Amino acid sequence: MHDIHAYMAATELGYSLKQWRFSPRVFLGLEFATGDKSSGGDVQTFNQLFPLGHASFGYVDMIGRQNIIDLRQGISFKPTPKLSIQIEGHCFWRENTNDAMYNPGSKVVRSGELSSSRNIGSEIDISTKYRYNRHIGMLTGYSKFFAGDFIKQSGSASSINFAYLMLEYTF
Repeated sequence: MHDIHAYMAATELGYSLKQWRFSPRVFLGLEFATGDKSSGGDVQTFNQLFPLGHASFGYVDMIGRQNIIDLRQGISFKPTPKLSIQIEGHCFWRENTNDAMYNPGSKVVRSGELSSSRNIGSEIDISTKYRYNRHIGMLTGYSKFFAGDFIKQSGSASSINFAYLMLEYTF
């Protein structure tokens, strides 16, 4: 029988400038989840039981909360009372170079044996939300993932572009 020695931490620091035009809010966040030092034996890879990727790690949904360090920074603002815009950046590293890169569903995307680099890559997300009334809203966005050294050294390394348009109805 083996022990589990895994943990994660998440924090965000933000400041709203309500007295400024468009009421900007700037923020800086850090997510950290442990990874295995070696295969077999005690488990050090954090396992999030009910994952939700893009809520924390960008809208491309490449990264899960296992063996990850994510430095997140961004700004949001409201040009009109009904329109909000957010620009967010992520810098991703593997917490442990012996462990894999995982997706939001906790599946291995790239084996840790394929590269010794920590640098997974970075992502930028630009999103807008327009609230027509209290029931109907529209969300649009564009995201781009830029491959880092770990991705480049471990297989296909194309950048990923993702755009979306959603209509939201609230009861």
